[in-house]
Amino acid sequence: MGFILMFDLTSEQSFLNVRNWLAQLQCHAYCEDPDVILVGNKADREEARVVSQSRAKELADKYSLPYIETSAFTAQNVKETIETLLEKVMIRMEKTIGNYQFKSLD
Repeated sequence: MGFILMFDLTSEQSFLNVRNWLAQLQCHAYCEDPDVILVGNKADREEARVVSQSRAKELADKYSLPYIETSAFTAQNVKETIETLLEKVMIRMEKTIGNYQFKSLD
C-alpha cells in the first residue's frame, strides 16, 4: 500500500535515478498519488557520502515526500522509516473509508 524509495547516499547515479523511479511508481502504482517515503541509505558511511542531506531534502520537498536518512548496517532510522510509511498508509485508508461511508449515506 506504500513505497520506500531508497537511494544510496554514496552513489550519485543512485540519487539521479530517483526521479525516474518516482515516475515509474506514479505510472504503475495502485493510485495516482501513492504513499512514498524517500530514504537515503548508508548514512553510516559519512566519509564516502556524495549526496548531501540538504540536496536530498530539496528533492524530497520538490515532490512533497518525507525524507529520512538510514543505515541498514547500524539500523539507524529503519524503524522510523517503517512507522512513517505506515502512518501515511493509515491516513489514506481512514480517508478512503471515511469517503466511502459518507457517500453511502446519500
